[in-house]
Amino acid sequence: MMALKHYISIARPNHWFKNIFILPGVILATLLTHKSWQEVIFNLFVGFLVACLIASANYTINEWLDAEFDRYHPLRELISQW
Repeated sequence: MMALKHYISIARPNHWFKNIFILPGVILATLLTHKSWQEVIFNLFVGFLVACLIASANYTINEWLDAEFDRYHPLRELISQW
């Protein structure tokens, strides 16, 4: 269970709130297509979810690519213990 928690923390779901700033663009794009409100709400949900998953993929790829460099970072050991 602890390993799963570690893998989830690499994806940084606690940073997903930052994706709220993409919602105005999704709203505008959806409204310009003259869709119903149900479709607008659905597109908002899907757009936000996809943005969160893409951001998590980016964080994960970054962790993987920087693993060798981060091994020598003096604060990395302290940060990973939090």
